[in-house]
Amino acid sequence: MDLTNRQLKALEAWLPPTEPFANILEAAGYRRNLGRHSQHAGFCLLVLLAERGYLAPESDPVEVLTDLLDQLEERE
Repeated sequence: MDLTNRQLKALEAWLPPTEPFANILEAAGYRRNLGRHSQHAGFCLLVLLAERGYLAPESDPVEVLTDLLDQLEERE
């Protein structure tokens, strides 16, 4: 899956690098690991939504989560 620059920046804000990169290989390794972490977190989020009954069969989990977050913003 290809991420937009905006999405990549959001992931980097979620899990920032611990130190500056010395070279391009370190930056590539960081982004690979970032993808691995986000895949695991995404899977756990899918399970949580399904367990709580928010994720109907064959529904789009991104749309479901977006709707839930929009509802939270409306309450504020």
